[in-house]
Amino acid sequence: MKFESAKALKAEVRHDILLTALSSDPDITLAQQAESEDRIPNMAIGITCSENPDDYKLALRLESAVDLETPEIARILALSHGEVDIKITGPIAVLSKRTGTASSLVLSD
Repeated sequence: MKFESAKALKAEVRHDILLTALSSDPDITLAQQAESEDRIPNMAIGITCSENPDDYKLALRLESAVDLETPEIARILALSHGEVDIKITGPIAVLSKRTGTASSLVLSD
């Protein structure tokens, strides 16, 4: 996909996943969500080059292979029509915090 399409898809995925996390229980805080057994998986979402020049994919980095089985990852795969580069990285740490983002997600632009 073209870079602008990948960028729009990344924004849609971020919005969709965050909305799901926040709307599942309006009384739960993001900190409580991160510690819940039903938490969304820790992940990093970005854009990476595809095999072809000027072709891009959504880049999804997960802490564990177990996260592949979550509804959130299934939703991302559906939104992206499979155009995702998924890698299991182990623990994911936030290097710089942005105000107002979920602590359980690395949401970089």
